[in-house]
Amino acid sequence: MTDKEDVLPDIEGANSAMLPIREVSRLTGVNAVTLRAWERRYGLLKPHRTPKGHRLYSEDHVRQIRAITDWINRGVSVSKVSKLLEESVTAPEPEASLSDDGVWDIYQHRFIAALKALNEERLDSVFNQAMAEYPADTVILRLFGPMLDKLQSAWQGLYGDRLEERFLENFLRTRIGLKLYNANRQSQADGGCSVMFLTLPGEVSEMELLLLSLSAASHGCVVHYLGASIPLIEIPLAAEKLQVAAVVLQGNSALDRTTLSRDLLRVGQTLTVPVIVAGQSARIHQKILVPGGFHLLLPGSDQTLGSVIPDLFSEVPQSA
Repeated sequence: MTDKEDVLPDIEGANSAMLPIREVSRLTGVNAVTLRAWERRYGLLKPHRTPKGHRLYSEDHVRQIRAITDWINRGVSVSKVSKLLEESVTAPEPEASLSDDGVWDIYQHRFIAALKALNEERLDSVFNQAMAEYPADTVILRLFGPMLDKLQSAWQGLYGDRLEERFLENFLRTRIGLKLYNANRQSQADGGCSVMFLTLPGEVSEMELLLLSLSAASHGCVVHYLGASIPLIEIPLAAEKLQVAAVVLQGNSALDRTTLSRDLLRVGQTLTVPVIVAGQSARIHQKILVPGGFHLLLPGSDQTLGSVIPDLFSEVPQSA
């Protein structure tokens, strides 16, 4: 039941300063499911309602959501944020990060245990719970990033390692693919910018690229996921036909001199939109890519796509 004082009158202009949930999601990078979970489970938000029950958010709500994500990104579990907000405590600087009592360690342990058992139902449970309670960027940064590092260090080509790797990649491909499909329908209707995702030559795994595409979708971008095996020389053609606002290339291997100097640098020179190189390849070739005008998303940092190309993620299309 909605409180009377939170119901806005249904008169022209009364709701003009309010944002619907899809636009707040685009503006903050927190998906609608998570915003509803914060409201229902933790009492973190109290949006206004139209007489028909639709949620509307003010600028104060947007600031509050950003404060919540600040705390979460400092390592505080979502269940503890409410008290900090009530006490008007300001989120600390990154070097003063607080412990979250191992909430992400628990998520990682549950996910890895389910993967070892090849238990798709349990993987679904952990994935869906994390995605419902936290923004996609936080889940990627705190759960999948460290977990993939652990798994890739443990996978040494022994019996069963390749099976686990392929099982996980197929799981992420289907789950993230479904989220991209649903998000793209809404983003296209809202006029979201288009971003193209591909792996660099020689990259055999698409897991990190899938996670990057999920991040972009959570910010309201239309994702064109092309994956692996697209020749670098064909990227400008694809970018032109798809009319993308940015291109993301992901890889973890060193590129040979010809591929780097002839093909990749030519892509950067040809395209008029930002080109982001992510993964270890960005770190390996940093001294060449930066002068070439590429944006880098380096592994092992707190960078997100939103921090590398903030201009694409910061604007919310205005309603007509």
